[in-house]
Amino acid sequence: MKTLLGVLFFIAGTAAGASVALPVPWTPVPLTLQALFVFLAGAVLGPWAGGTALALYLVLGALGAPVFSGGNGGFEWLMGPTGGYLIVYPAAAFAVGLMTQSSTSTLRRDLGALLVGLVVLYAGGASQLWLLTGIAASQLLALGVLPFIAGDLLKLLAALAMLRAWRALSPSGQAGAGLSPATLSSSSAVGGETSDLAATAPTSMEQPR
Repeated sequence: MKTLLGVLFFIAGTAAGASVALPVPWTPVPLTLQALFVFLAGAVLGPWAGGTALALYLVLGALGAPVFSGGNGGFEWLMGPTGGYLIVYPAAAFAVGLMTQSSTSTLRRDLGALLVGLVVLYAGGASQLWLLTGIAASQLLALGVLPFIAGDLLKLLAALAMLRAWRALSPSGQAGAGLSPATLSSSSAVGGETSDLAATAPTSMEQPR
């Protein structure tokens, strides 16, 4: 049941993070708080449950639920120039969870895990942007990476502080408390349906990262 509640919480949190969008003057891609929830989903729930939460978020959005930037939804948003950021949310959460669930987790290891998650987001977003536009590498960096580094690093540090505080205050928050596929299946069986989810990337490049 805890796993199910955690999955639902991060689905809702990621959707809420999409509603906080700050425009960046020189790029059509706004800053959002979604990455914060992606990082925390993997670190708190573990790789399998965290990745599942973000996968369901994407399914929910692809089916039309207004969980994307600007209250939008629909599969076409995932196919837009910025859809790559959203599509790799499950992979980023999985990577963070895999690296932070070690019983010997340290501040350095946690920081490294979050940085890997951030690199996964940038790789996915930049790759799809390049495939759809064919722009030069310098333009790709200027539109899809550089404008977001400062904000994403702040979100990364916030996630790190929250993760360390959670571990210190919660008996179940110790490193290695991530949830396995078996635990996730068991919890889902108790809780019934989990729900679909989807993150998006607008067709017009007007969407959150």
